[in-house]
Amino acid sequence: MIYLDNASTTKVLPEVVDAVKITLEKYWGNPSNMYDIGLDSKKILNEARIGIATAIGAKPEEIFFTSGSSEGNAWIVEQAKAQGGKMLCSPYEHHNFISNPNCVLIDENYLALAINQKNMDESHNLPTEWYSLGNNICSWMYVNNETGEIFDIARICKMAHRLDMHFHSDMTQALGNIPINVKELNVDYATFTGHKVGAPKGIGFVYINSDSISSVKPLIYGGSQQSGIRAGTENLPYIEGLRIAVVNACNHVGLKKAHCYKLKNLFLTELEKNFKKDEDYIVVSPEKSINSTVCVCFKDITGEALMLALNDKHIYIGTGSACNTGDLEPSTVLSAMEIPEEYINGEIRISFSMNNTEEEVIETIKTMKEIISFYHS
Repeated sequence: MIYLDNASTTKVLPEVVDAVKITLEKYWGNPSNMYDIGLDSKKILNEARIGIATAIGAKPEEIFFTSGSSEGNAWIVEQAKAQGGKMLCSPYEHHNFISNPNCVLIDENYLALAINQKNMDESHNLPTEWYSLGNNICSWMYVNNETGEIFDIARICKMAHRLDMHFHSDMTQALGNIPINVKELNVDYATFTGHKVGAPKGIGFVYINSDSISSVKPLIYGGSQQSGIRAGTENLPYIEGLRIAVVNACNHVGLKKAHCYKLKNLFLTELEKNFKKDEDYIVVSPEKSINSTVCVCFKDITGEALMLALNDKHIYIGTGSACNTGDLEPSTVLSAMEIPEEYINGEIRISFSMNNTEEEVIETIKTMKEIISFYHS
């Protein structure tokens, strides 16, 4: 088996499996209870919050556990609705933004024009209420899930703050691939999930800047867990697994970048040896993208056909966002990038991990060559 779809999900780390098992067996008390076994569980919960916060440059009280990024993103959209606004987001966001009726797609020009207008009005002492954006929230992902592109969210965050908006970033694909310090980036909210870095599916967290916590409305109402803004008895075994996975991922960013840099360059080199660049295929991932992800589009073959043919050879790749598999409509991300029509349906996404080897890359390209040659024969 050759697994090259790590941007979709990752294999759970052995040390995470062990930690989940130990926590299930030993720390089964409810963390909200004040007797000994509850307090023992509470200690594990607090230590997990400290470990994760330290890994991303946050404070422990700014970490809120969720079921994953879909819940986290939905929670932030609800904040915009609660304050009578919309979620203004890039056209490159995940489907849980793109398909949400309370989200409005914008580009950087929109923000720049609004800032210019505000600057002009302020210089002439004119009122700015007519275009005030303060009741909205601006969202821009840190790393795109299809192409691996790294966005300059620190700059976009400054633009949003200049317009009195809070700023959110979906950092799901950034975690473990590039260093993250939420304080240096100055974001108000950020969402993460665990299964991209070796934790189980169904566990993630949201960072909420301490200045914003008091104004946050719950998405899930109920008990007073997690400062009263995210109800539900905490999934302690998975939270402990999440801590180990997140700390491991953040501690080894440099090693992963170096390892995946070699694999990505080898993939692109072998691709160019076996196919005609800008004729048979185009590289979609821009120069400024994470080393673990490369997105290419082939001409005259669909990404789904290539993925299924590789599957028969026990080679597993992606075709963009795994959450949208089976949707034959062109990728919204590639449409926003204006990928030519003859290539847009031929998208494949290769995403590496520390477990992948150069031999696997060479074998994958060789098999792709055989499949596409047969397909066109």
